[in-house]
Amino acid sequence: MSSQSYIFIFKILSFPLFFILIYIIVLIARLTISEGYFVFAPYADTKMSAEYSPEKFDIIKTGMKMTEVHNFIGKPLSEYYDSFTLSIKHRYTGDGKLLYKARSFWIPGDLAWYCSEIYYNKDSVVIQIVNDWRFD
Repeated sequence: MSSQSYIFIFKILSFPLFFILIYIIVLIARLTISEGYFVFAPYADTKMSAEYSPEKFDIIKTGMKMTEVHNFIGKPLSEYYDSFTLSIKHRYTGDGKLLYKARSFWIPGDLAWYCSEIYYNKDSVVIQIVNDWRFD
């Protein structure tokens, strides 16, 4: 075989092999980012209440009344009562937004999510604010 034949065969094989290599790289990247922070869409797996935004949530301070908070960032996604501490927890974000979306090869099915919670005492006054990334 001449060197021209080898070059021709190399050109024919290099194109499909390049795409196979890209596919493998993306597949490995998907496996390593599962439940990780996704830089290109940080809130991709975070369910949010209707009027919530992270910027609004950062303005909430301890000592505010529950009605003030509701007027500012709306109603929470969920509400829990702790009978041991006599406190109320309002969660404004939750995990699993991607479970209800169409699957995409480029985004894994489960990513880190942003947790935003407010704890109130028995007098409906904010006593604790939690906002952090969860990797569960």
